[in-house]
This record gives sequence, structure tokens and C-alpha cells, in this order.
Amino acid sequence: MHNSLTLYLKSNIAVTLCIKMMQKKFITILFLFTLVILAVTLILQFTTPLIFPHTWAMIAYFFGITLLSHQIMEKGTASKDPIDSYNATMGATAVRLFLSLIIVIVYIYLFKENKYNFAFSFFILYFLFTAFEIRTLLSKLRQN
Repeated sequence: MHNSLTLYLKSNIAVTLCIKMMQKKFITILFLFTLVILAVTLILQFTTPLIFPHTWAMIAYFFGITLLSHQIMEKGTASKDPIDSYNATMGATAVRLFLSLIIVIVYIYLFKENKYNFAFSFFILYFLFTAFEIRTLLSKLRQN
């Protein structure tokens, strides 16, 4: 019995270390992806009037919400039950969508100027970060 307990503890430690390494990898890739978007935004702000002046705040929001939704999905996919994985993925996606919609509606209602530039910039970033998250999730699912 002592050997089975030791083996169980070693396997749990290995799984925990693997999850932490995958989370660090995701954060690193997300950070690099965000840096690329920041660089492209910087270039576009000097070449086109379509970019919203406060796009930097939007990029920070999407970095944070992507990190949060990824953490929720990680907890759901760690479960053995596929329903938990599905619920976590759908829940994180719904929270992301509704929170983003609330931000857009409130901004457009409160600030009438630059509302089209804001909406254009916001939804371009929304789709870019969502595509990044989906690509990351699919690559993880392919590994499993």
C-alpha cells in the first residue's frame, strides 16, 4: 500500500508540473502575441486614422480577459469529465462575449465621438485574441 501511495503522489506531482509548464508556455506565447499586436498598432496609429487613440487600454483588457478565460478553461479541461471541459469552455467564452458587449455598449452610449473607431478597433482586437485562444485550445486538444 505504501508503494501505491508513493506512485500516486509522484504521478500527481508530475501532472502538476506539466500543467504549470503549459501555463507558463501559454502566458509566454500570449505575451509575445500581445507585443506583436502592440507593434502593429503603433505602426497603424501613425499611418491610418481608423485606429482608436486608446487602443492600448483595449489591448491590456484583451490580454487580461484572455488570460482569465484560459485559466477557467484549464480548470475545466483538467477534469476527467468531458461535460466539465465543455461547460468551462462555453462559460469562459460567454463571459468574454458578454463582458465585451457591455463595454462596447457603455462606451458608445457615454461617448458619442470616435464611437465607430472604438467599435472597429475593439472588435478587430476581439477577433484576433479569440482566434489566438481558439488556436491554442485546438492545439491542446490535438495533443490529448
